[in-house]
Amino acid sequence: MTVTPREDYQSQLSIDTSAISSSSPGYDTTSVTLGTRGEIVNPEGVRGTRSRHKERTRDGKRSVGGQIELYPSAADLLLLVPLITGSAFSTNVSALAEALTSFNVCHDKGSAVLTYAGCVVDKATFSCAEGQAVKLVLELLGLSDTPAAAGTFPGAVYNNTAPYMYYDATLTLVSAAREVKNWSITYDNLVEAIYNNHQYPSYLLSRDRLVTFQSNNPFDTNDLYAQASTGSAASLALSDGSGGHTVTFNFGVLQFPREDPSTGGRKEITQDLRGVARMSSSTRESSISIVTN
Repeated sequence: MTVTPREDYQSQLSIDTSAISSSSPGYDTTSVTLGTRGEIVNPEGVRGTRSRHKERTRDGKRSVGGQIELYPSAADLLLLVPLITGSAFSTNVSALAEALTSFNVCHDKGSAVLTYAGCVVDKATFSCAEGQAVKLVLELLGLSDTPAAAGTFPGAVYNNTAPYMYYDATLTLVSAAREVKNWSITYDNLVEAIYNNHQYPSYLLSRDRLVTFQSNNPFDTNDLYAQASTGSAASLALSDGSGGHTVTFNFGVLQFPREDPSTGGRKEITQDLRGVARMSSSTRESSISIVTN
């Protein structure tokens, strides 16, 4: 038997809220673990032997989920952000919604093409550090999978636009611009797969939502670590090299519990901030705006 090698560079991934087609958006990915994982159930009864019999097994539940890691541009985020927040852009702003938007993912894995239907964003984490591009990790849950033969990937339309870099960030905390060494923003939709009497999930339930912000900053002022417990509005803006594509993460209120900086060694003193975004009056805990020229 001759085996045809399948290289990672041959894989392709497309996401669409409708059926995947040749006009669906494609994404440059650095890691994809999205897939179906099954279980084999064995009641493990006792019958006078330590051996376990295959005749006493049945297929158990099957879960659809995993991560997609990429370094998005503004063009990518125009398509992905509504899947994270649950709402389309209105006057350049996508606000957090109560219901999530479902979509399909098609992944060409070389020897087979897998389509995962009914997916939602369980968690989305944006992060960046000195010297790096801004990374987005999407953690997805889905309802079903459909395998197809190699070569059936319908094609995709890719955005050949540049990602954001660490020096594109402007962080505003407690009404002032701040130096920042690394940061991360997480939108956790706390989705649970509900099976009932189905082998695959019957539906996906978003039980709650938690928006968190973390950063490491130079310890040069005391107004960051000694913030009022009531918190304040904040934002992190990314403006790419062209100056014409700006993504801004807005927070109604960020609340940071006090955490004094540590010292040790011959190095700069920094402070870690770990905050939770919360709704303030009628202002949602967060929104994401994108302006492109």
